[in-house]
Amino acid sequence: MLVNEPDSFYRIVGGSKARQGEFPWIAQLRVDGKHFCAGTIINENFILGAAHCAGPPEWATFVLGEHVQNADDGMEVVAKVAEIIVHENFNQTTFTHDIALFRLTRPLTFSNPFIQPARIAKKSTKPSKKMVVAGWGLTNQNNTEVSDILQKATVALRPDSVCKQAYEPTRVKYVSDVQICVGGEGKSSCKGDSGGPLHIGRNTVDYTVVGIVSFGKGCASNQYPAVYTKISAYVDWIEENIKGMNYGGKGEAGNPEKSIFIDLKS
Repeated sequence: MLVNEPDSFYRIVGGSKARQGEFPWIAQLRVDGKHFCAGTIINENFILGAAHCAGPPEWATFVLGEHVQNADDGMEVVAKVAEIIVHENFNQTTFTHDIALFRLTRPLTFSNPFIQPARIAKKSTKPSKKMVVAGWGLTNQNNTEVSDILQKATVALRPDSVCKQAYEPTRVKYVSDVQICVGGEGKSSCKGDSGGPLHIGRNTVDYTVVGIVSFGKGCASNQYPAVYTKISAYVDWIEENIKGMNYGGKGEAGNPEKSIFIDLKS
């Protein structure tokens, strides 16, 4: 069953248009042909995303290499999902452990420069003071339509205490061991960005995905920063669930280094 987010808890605001190919690992999750969530390509078999975006595998379709939704960029690939692995401790009320793996029906190939796997956080990876979030979500919390063009925004790390205090009276909770508190001052993720990547680094070459867009109250609010799932806390879980898969970029047993751009070791 699809997890529906309450209207007051949604997840770019205050950003700008991303350059085509700037985030070649971002995957657009569509429902009935329309944008719903996002995810991150981590190897040729799996996309990493949010548990609250999960539904039956046959329901999920990813568009890879997407930039402008309502135009043919010439680089898009549609991928179907064979299996969705939701974290066993995901709580639909509090939104803790909001992480899932989407296993694709067929392995991807990375010959297309606009479709590439991301470097994701290691256990030792720490958030930086400034980070970059990307997505097709609302550009204003009062909008009703998501962005046609992929957006990005530079967002600020906030103290854990801010999110913990802000969300304590609400049904969702902030747990600093497994979440990251980010945004405000007019810049943040918003509704429709759920499941998408939060990066440290300065550009495509050195970006590392450290977070997954999870929830917020409003958008770009100083009082209620956005909350992201902390990938470094789930390295063992990710590694365990992708173990045993064939990592040959064209479907054959091959050298993982040719098709995988992640380091799951601390």
